[in-house]
This record gives sequence, structure tokens and C-alpha cells, in this order.
Amino acid sequence: MLSLTSGRNLYGKFTQDSSTANLTHGDTLINLAIREILGAADWDFMEKTQTQSTVASQQFYDLAGDFESMINGPYVVISNTRYTPKECPNRRFWDQLNAQQNWFSDFPEWYFVFNGQVGLFPIPSSATTNGLVIPYKRGFSDLSLADYITGTVDIITNGDETVTGSGTAWASPMAGRYLKVTPTDAAATSGDGLWYEIDSVTSATVLELKRKYLGISLVTGATAGYTIGQMSPLPETYHILPVLKAAEQYWLPKDDQRNREFAQKYETLLAQMKNDESSKTTSPVIDDGMDTSIINPNLTISL
Repeated sequence: MLSLTSGRNLYGKFTQDSSTANLTHGDTLINLAIREILGAADWDFMEKTQTQSTVASQQFYDLAGDFESMINGPYVVISNTRYTPKECPNRRFWDQLNAQQNWFSDFPEWYFVFNGQVGLFPIPSSATTNGLVIPYKRGFSDLSLADYITGTVDIITNGDETVTGSGTAWASPMAGRYLKVTPTDAAATSGDGLWYEIDSVTSATVLELKRKYLGISLVTGATAGYTIGQMSPLPETYHILPVLKAAEQYWLPKDDQRNREFAQKYETLLAQMKNDESSKTTSPVIDDGMDTSIINPNLTISL
């Protein structure tokens, strides 16, 4: 995976200019490239699901902080049955629905997205635990945070999500970034070199990963090196894509052939990404098992 820091350093190598000014310019180009790529298709990896409980007599519910747009609308699950409301076409329609006061039901007929919230109509009449499910497309915030490497990893256990640091100043904004424990030749201090998404930060020296650690357990005093990096939302295989695009843009005004070389690499890899990541199945073409080389004469006409 390429964090912001490793991506901008690679951009410096591609452009043969590692000055602070150029790397800062590269950050902008990389973020613009990520947005261009995210807008190129409806990517599955940008889809998320928000689940929350409904509250009796409460009509509106907060959307997730990274909410960008709804996917097929929300639904409410009651006793394992899914109830899917229709989307209100406009604010006037929604206001007309709500003109009559005190219309309550646990079975929603309409929903309306407004001001960072989703409203249900009729208003839920009772609470449902984790009953409101909101499939949505998440947004993207520009990469802006350099790698954090202060202190060391003191304890991390194979098959566990808890990481304990020493001399660290971990903080809650680090949730959502990725941690990698540095691999070395010494088993007592070596991590597995894999990136793990941070789920939450408990304190300045303790954090939780989203999945279990797969490397060799490190015990108290391990003092292992580590990196916490901010990552692109793109799949790991394609983290280099925005760097290639940024390098292409760097060389474009210089009328240099390297512009065309980076452009070709970018387009080829982007096409591969569209083929690999834009379908929910392995292949968008479903094989029905029929031999298409055999033609039924009753289904054809002669001209």
C-alpha cells in the first residue's frame, strides 16, 4: 500500500524533483487524480452500510460522516422482514406528507434526505434495535497527513486486535488510517509488514485494529518500529494509479515524452482496475451453460 508520504516520495522520483514545493504540488495532483478515478465508475469498494436503531416518535436520523449519496434507499428490518420505503421526489411532496400531524407507524412508506439526515414517513411508532439500514456511497477526504512513526510498538499479539505502544501519542483521529509493524531480521522485534486498518484509539498508547494481527506475537519491551499512514480509498493493487496521473500532469506542460509514457501506464492500469473492480461478480457476463455455437433454426429467419 502507498500512504500519502510514500506516494508523494514516489511522485518526487517520477518527476526527478524532490523539492518541498514540488512534493506539495504533487499532493494536490494526487488528490485530484484520486477524485478523477473515483468518478470514473460506480466502484463497489466505495459502498458502505450504516446501521442504527430507530426511536419512537423520532422522524429524522443522522447520516454517517462520510455519507455522499444513497444507494437504493434505506430500509427498516422488523422481525426479520425488510420494509423498503420509496424516495420522496422533492421537498414539497415531503411537506405535504407531513401536513397531517401525528401519523405514526413502524412500517415506512417514504424517505427523504435533507441536511445530513434521512427522514422516515410515517414516523416510527416504536424503537427497533439496529433496525434502520442505510446503504450508501462514501465520500473522499483529501489525503493530507504525513506518516506517523513516533515511539515504538511494545506489545502486539497474533490473533488479537489490540496494539500497545511505547512513547507514542496516538489519538482518535488516527482511526481509519493504517498501521504497519516494521519487519526486521530479529524475531523479537519484527512485525509482519502488512497494513492493518485502525478501528479505534483507546489511549495515547493503545489502539484497536479492524482485523486480527497475523504476525508473530511481540511481548512487553519489543520496541518494534511501525508506521501509521493515511491511505487512498483505492484497492491496494491500484494505489500507484494517482501517482502515475500526477507524474503525467507534471510532464505535460514540459512537452516531454515522459508525459506520454506515464499517460499510457495510467490508462492501461485504470482499464485493468475497471475490469477487476467495477462488477459485483467475477465477470459481468453470466455463463448460462449453453453452447452458443449451436443455433436453433426455429429461432431464426432467412432474409
